[in-house]
Amino acid sequence: MAAVLLAQANASVRAQLRRALDSVPEIDLVTQVDQGEAVWRLLQKVRWDVLVSAGAFAQEPDAAEVLQRAQAAGLAVRALILGTPDGDGLLCRLWRAGALGCIPEDAPASAIVAAVQAVAQGIPVWTPEEAAQAQRWWDEVGRRLEALTRREREVLALIAEGFTNRRIAERLVLGENTVETHVRNVLHKLQVSRRIEAAMLLAKETYTLRG
Repeated sequence: MAAVLLAQANASVRAQLRRALDSVPEIDLVTQVDQGEAVWRLLQKVRWDVLVSAGAFAQEPDAAEVLQRAQAAGLAVRALILGTPDGDGLLCRLWRAGALGCIPEDAPASAIVAAVQAVAQGIPVWTPEEAAQAQRWWDEVGRRLEALTRREREVLALIAEGFTNRRIAERLVLGENTVETHVRNVLHKLQVSRRIEAAMLLAKETYTLRG
């Protein structure tokens, strides 16, 4: 029997999925929530065989961050993500956070149930193409972005918005020399020579999840 935590902000979609999962004898329990923080609280309290989760909620954290928290806390979570990552950045985040696959929300109920059953056994349902995309994005972009400190990420975000060093200094309440140092470090770690190139790398991390 598989205990399933169903996390989906859309009530009608959640009801449809609940009906499909309730019809399967091998699925013993389905609890449903609609917010990322609620998912995180339940993951800490109850052992679930499968987390079936939408990628994003009306409020943060999203599914990838919830799984990253679980990893950091040493919690074993088998997760199936509802929706299709629009961009390799989200795909890589979910893959590295331990999700075992993604499936469109509008997939046939039988396909969703089969994916849940596979994930309950610890069997990944990523396609070879998805796994290759995630690995390639990590090698080309993700590894460099992860090397940045929190302050450097803040500076990079403002660079991407077109801020000059002076405006960055004003926004972050820093000296201009300090900002110049951060900018140099950002460019060095991202292995680029121009601010626009750094901004383009950050843009590659922007993602959405299609239903």
